[in-house]
Amino acid sequence: LKIRGQAIFSYQEDVLVRAQPQQLHRASQEEIKIQSELRHENILKLFGFFSDERAIYLILEYAPQGEIYKQLKEKGKIEEQRVADIIKQVCLGLLYLHSRNILHRDIKP
Repeated sequence: LKIRGQAIFSYQEDVLVRAQPQQLHRASQEEIKIQSELRHENILKLFGFFSDERAIYLILEYAPQGEIYKQLKEKGKIEEQRVADIIKQVCLGLLYLHSRNILHRDIKP
């Protein structure tokens, strides 16, 4: 999910790096297919992917402000109004996913 230039999490690290080296698992292929078809302002776009013997790498839309979690760790807190805006954007992204019968399995703080 994406919050105006920030990523909620890093999809490639959480889902696809654990795939078998020589070939994409069926589940990984399905995740790539689903991600590549998503079009919403609060979801990072997938432009492509490639793999080597160690991992599968996703070419995702650039989130210039990085992950919200890292920003929270650095600052220690986020203003209440900003938190409300973040929650709203996360909900909009999740509503879009659910409208397409997609369940997000890995939302983190």
